[in-house]
Amino acid sequence: MKLNIKQKKLLKLLAINCRFTNKDLAKAIGLSEDAVSYQINKLIGEEKIGFFNTQFNHFLLGYTSYHVWANCNLKDIIEVPEIYSINSSFGKYNHQFLIFAKSDEEFKKVIKKINLTSYKWAKVKSVIKMFSNIIREIDVEIKIPKNRKKFEYSLADDRYSRTKETNIYLDEIDKKIIVGIIKKPRASFQELSKLVKVNHETIRYRLKKLVKTKFINNFGLIINYQKFHLYNFYLLLNIDGDTDLVKLFAKIPEISYSARLEGDFDTILYIEAENPLKFGEIYSKIFENINIKNSELLILNKTEKYSQFPMQELL
Repeated sequence: MKLNIKQKKLLKLLAINCRFTNKDLAKAIGLSEDAVSYQINKLIGEEKIGFFNTQFNHFLLGYTSYHVWANCNLKDIIEVPEIYSINSSFGKYNHQFLIFAKSDEEFKKVIKKINLTSYKWAKVKSVIKMFSNIIREIDVEIKIPKNRKKFEYSLADDRYSRTKETNIYLDEIDKKIIVGIIKKPRASFQELSKLVKVNHETIRYRLKKLVKTKFINNFGLIINYQKFHLYNFYLLLNIDGDTDLVKLFAKIPEISYSARLEGDFDTILYIEAENPLKFGEIYSKIFENINIKNSELLILNKTEKYSQFPMQELL
């Protein structure tokens, strides 16, 4: 299915905020509400939309994100609550997974729990280039809907924002609502009320607080890259020198995410490319500007698990 301009606009708006109403999406794109509903279902059916997603700021709960690369069995790690993201991959390691932990000691306990003996790891120190839900093919000009009555509309950025300035406390009602908004990010307050058995006005009030404190920083979607004929390459590096990586990577649109790490690797890049030849061109640009001591390359096969909330908080 080749996307037309209105489908691209729809995908971009849903990537920015999937809780925009069909009515406001219709107005922004120039379609009827029924047409918007039809197109969303069509995009889901064609698997252009991987899934809708709610993005949380785990820093406010005191968590750090740890990357692990290993050759392991999926069934041994898929249900572990501390592991929030798992990607199967081609390369030296058959899985990359991410763990939420509040300390290195907590991280080591998770590794011990899954009985992992041979692996590489690193924790995120700082973000060089923040991840975006938007890929280049759908990055078209579009008017962002505005609605003062809907607090969710304040989240109108395609890149995830993070702050370490304040902590947040979640009670049992907050956690019930979070479970609902993870399962159905586009659900109305009435639908969420039926799902989690909490009054819809309470849900509205609590979600407003979580958005205002930037604990929830994006209602968006995850693109199914393979349906856009894109490969995801994970480049793990150790580098020398003090090159301004923020400026360098900002000039390379194919780099969708990058972070400085502490551990077996000091830098990670997620690179979108149409084929290995294109990846080679991008790698050459990077290699020309930084001194790479050593590197590992993985190619994404499949996302096996993805939830940007520390699920151990719900136990």
